[in-house]
Amino acid sequence: MFTKKCLYTAFFCAVWFITFPLAIVTAETVPASDAQICFTQANFYERQHDYEAAINEYTKAVEIDPSFVDAYSNRGALYALKKRYDLAIADYTQAIAIDPKADKPRVLRAKAYCSQKQFDLAIKDYTVAININPNRKSFFVNRGAIYWIKGQFDLAIRDYSQALLLDPQDESLYLSRGISYNYSNQYKLAISDFKKAIEIDPNDVSCFFGRAEACLALGEYELAVTDYQEVLRLNSKFAIANYKLGICYTNLGKHEDAIIAFKEYLTAGKQDERIAADAKKRIIDLGGTL
Repeated sequence: MFTKKCLYTAFFCAVWFITFPLAIVTAETVPASDAQICFTQANFYERQHDYEAAINEYTKAVEIDPSFVDAYSNRGALYALKKRYDLAIADYTQAIAIDPKADKPRVLRAKAYCSQKQFDLAIKDYTVAININPNRKSFFVNRGAIYWIKGQFDLAIRDYSQALLLDPQDESLYLSRGISYNYSNQYKLAISDFKKAIEIDPNDVSCFFGRAEACLALGEYELAVTDYQEVLRLNSKFAIANYKLGICYTNLGKHEDAIIAFKEYLTAGKQDERIAADAKKRIIDLGGTL
């Protein structure tokens, strides 16, 4: 099971950036003033992707009106976009100081902290944001993803469960919680979540792979074979499924099928060196040839 983390990391990265929008506020949300003129101009430059010009206009806006929360937040978002995270965090912190009950700058600051791998600080910001607005599913999802990165799977499960209470038809949440159950060795609960996810989206290859991994861990090799085969039907390039099929067939005593599966892994293109070496050893041990 040493390959699972690298396989799932891409999934969480995808979820991560989907659920962290830039969160730009338009000029319609601020009072008419000279600061608003600068803010409006900054919005225009931003839409044109002229981020330095936009930053300059947001700077003018906060110089005119030092309490302009959205100008600080938007400028911080642009600093973060340019990977100037210290400046982004400073702007979000200023926005929070002005309006401690504003959840947007806390969420944006959490993202910036994560970009600097300051996960504990990010968790603190999400916790405050959740206390401010406990009905935002994305807050639980994102904090759960951070807990998952930290290996705190029980806390990740708790947050995904809370998010599911808010949206019980979100397939990605069952997938995320199922993966977390797998990592915490709660395989039967994982299988239940993957089953629900598959009911919602029967074409999500990650759900079948996750359920196959749980079945493999439980020694339910026939069920695992069925799911790994479905993985390959949905995505023939999902090479690791061939390797896992080889393991299942070996345990079922189907040595010829195992050799074929391991060889298919080896011919599938780019491989993990450790897994490739293990597949070759298994082929020889089963009486096959390379």
